[in-house]
Amino acid sequence: SWIAGRIDRLYVNRVGDPVSKKHPVALLYAPELVAAQQEYLLALRSAEELKGSRIAAIAANGAGLVTSARQRLKLWGVSEDQLAALEQGGEPMVHRPISSPLEGVVIEKMVLVGDDVAEGEALFSVADLSTVWVELALYENEFPAVSIGQEVTITSQSYPGEEFVGKVSYIYPFLDAQTRTVKVRL
Repeated sequence: SWIAGRIDRLYVNRVGDPVSKKHPVALLYAPELVAAQQEYLLALRSAEELKGSRIAAIAANGAGLVTSARQRLKLWGVSEDQLAALEQGGEPMVHRPISSPLEGVVIEKMVLVGDDVAEGEALFSVADLSTVWVELALYENEFPAVSIGQEVTITSQSYPGEEFVGKVSYIYPFLDAQTRTVKVRL
């Protein structure tokens, strides 16, 4: 969360749900953000009125207030599009949509509707599963034929007919005495 507030709606409700940068994961109500938007709108109106002043310092102060209020909103994650909509509509946005900074799959959900969140608090843990690690257990007579960088093709009962290609990135330097296997990471 860019700012402290209350989660009023969740668009992502389960572990395993996909998230993208384009779609919000939650709606946040943040009284400070509403007040900052009202200050920005007031600064815009004041700057417009002061712009015609014969005293240059007064006109500059009006523009400075707008810049300051705008920067504050941007630091809280308000986008240029949202700022433009605020300027056009003239009404503060009561709820702030929160989007994920990356694309992937939710692996942990840390909030519920109605929860208060602090600035900087994580709402979800998201994993990018476009690249994954696979660990294999090779019998001791098989692992001498495997080397780091070697290309490997993997099939799985979960995805019948599909083949996944990977490379050996690490061979664990010990043998499991019970299973007589060595782990290999792809």
